[in-house]
Amino acid sequence: NFFALLGTTCPALAIVQGAGCVGAGGPNALAAVTLPWTGSTFRSLATGLAPNSLAISVHGLSTIATALSAILPQGVPGCTLLVSPDLLEVYLPLGSSVETRIAIPSTVALAGQVVHEQVVPMVFDALGNLTALTSTNALSLVIGTF
Repeated sequence: NFFALLGTTCPALAIVQGAGCVGAGGPNALAAVTLPWTGSTFRSLATGLAPNSLAISVHGLSTIATALSAILPQGVPGCTLLVSPDLLEVYLPLGSSVETRIAIPSTVALAGQVVHEQVVPMVFDALGNLTALTSTNALSLVIGTF
C-alpha cells in the first residue's frame, strides 16, 4: 500500500554509434555519464586523449561519415567525423579525459528530439603545431521527459 510507480512514455536514451580511433593517448571513446532528460544537464566522458591536446565537442542534428583526413591533412587515417558540425565547443582535457556538458531546457517540446555528439581531439607538438586529428565514437541522444 501507498507505493507508486513513476513511468514515462518518452524515456531518455544515449546510444553508441560508430567507432572511435586510436590516437596518441590510446583508443578514443565517448560514453554517457548521465541521460538527456529535459530540465537537466547531460554529461558525457571522452577518454584516450593525449595530454597535449584540445578536445572539440561536436553536436549535430544529423549524422555524417567524413574522413578527418578530408577535412585537414593532420586527420589520422581511419578516423571519421560522424556528426554534422552544427555546434562546436572546445574543452581542455584533464589528463587523458574530458567531460562535456549540455544543458537541456525544461520544456516538453524537446521530448523525443534526437541530438548527436562526438569528440574530436586535436593533438599539438611542443611548438603549438597541430600534429594529429582523431575522433571518438558518437552518441545519439534521445531527449526524454516525464
